[in-house]
Amino acid sequence: MELKKLRIGILANCIEVPPLSYGWIERVIFHTVETLNWLGYDVVLFAPKWSKVSCKLVEVSWWNDETDVFYEAFKKENEIKPFDILHDFNASGYKNPERFKHNYCCTIISSGYWTGVVNEPNPIFQSQAQLNWAREFIKDLDAPVVYNWLDNEKIVYNENKDDYFLYLGRYDWQKVPHIAIEAVKKAWVPLVMCWYNADDKYYKEKVEPFFDWKQIINLGAVSEDIQSRLLSEAKALLFPSNWRECLAIVLLQALASWTPIIAETFDWKNCIPEVIENWKEGFIVKWSYEMAEAINNIDKIKHMDCRVKADSLFTRQKMVEGYLKIYYILLENKKTS
Repeated sequence: MELKKLRIGILANCIEVPPLSYGWIERVIFHTVETLNWLGYDVVLFAPKWSKVSCKLVEVSWWNDETDVFYEAFKKENEIKPFDILHDFNASGYKNPERFKHNYCCTIISSGYWTGVVNEPNPIFQSQAQLNWAREFIKDLDAPVVYNWLDNEKIVYNENKDDYFLYLGRYDWQKVPHIAIEAVKKAWVPLVMCWYNADDKYYKEKVEPFFDWKQIINLGAVSEDIQSRLLSEAKALLFPSNWRECLAIVLLQALASWTPIIAETFDWKNCIPEVIENWKEGFIVKWSYEMAEAINNIDKIKHMDCRVKADSLFTRQKMVEGYLKIYYILLENKKTS
């Protein structure tokens, strides 16, 4: 039996879709709406006016962090043609849960949203680790997990790996890039660093003094195309982290690029062990000196294993099928309630 083609509202965050620079969740939203639209679903994206998508776009601004602007736009669009599903990537439901009587679900995009999860109707988690963390606050929480996906199909294997290691992320105390700097100095290997400065004090004290444009190079914010090229050519991605990662998209990008990962973490309850197996797709370490040792062992990791992991768990098909399954379950539950 052919399933009904749904009318689906997708609620984005405060950044354009796709993002011009930083914005990993906005890239996930972009691939979600484009795929659903390609499959023939009636998709409406509520997002900032700079967004460029093939489905219908309803322009809303989120810089004031209010849900009123969206709700008025949603009501108007719903009167034209009622929605079957509203999928929120902005965690707006818990602010005004009584407003959303629709078949509403929300992808929880951050580990810092637990205050809202209690009231969030139908939360969707990005990893088992994220769901387990939520259960520390909400016992017996029953919710689905859908792994996100970016664009594995556009990433091409580069067998001519360069000799540099790559750090791709924020410069702050959560991402602790100084651990990567300490490791490459111990291992005497080059490091390319890029993205953006999120904590000025941390950056000036822990990161900026070590840029010498010889061993340690800072490229700053770069485009998605340049990120992809850097990942495909890097010897390995260095991923230090000082907090519970929900599902670090850069890890998925690295695996899809056939690039091993050396992850440093103090908390084994985060997503890192869920994404990479130690000595399989890379290494999981606890200190900078262990990261340096892993750097010296990186040739023992097979590039093929990285791509196999990416294709087995983190694909467009699995992500969209996961979301569609949730949508149809919500509709069925409404019929039987």
